[in-house]
Amino acid sequence: MRLRVSVRAVALLLLVGGMGGCTDAPAQDSGGALPPEQAAYDVFHYDLEVAADPARKRIEGQVTVHAVVE
Repeated sequence: MRLRVSVRAVALLLLVGGMGGCTDAPAQDSGGALPPEQAAYDVFHYDLEVAADPARKRIEGQVTVHAVVE
């Protein structure tokens, strides 16, 4: 019976200790206002192609950006 109480106590301690990591992340700052040359871009779609080659330890890819510049 005493062993069962110890297992429950350990389980409770692990549960309470694990809940300590369940906190909200701090708010992220975007870095401020965009300069006009960056704010002129309106990106509406990204096409991303990625290929992983574990034998060569490489990741290759290509991205196509669909945007309007105002």
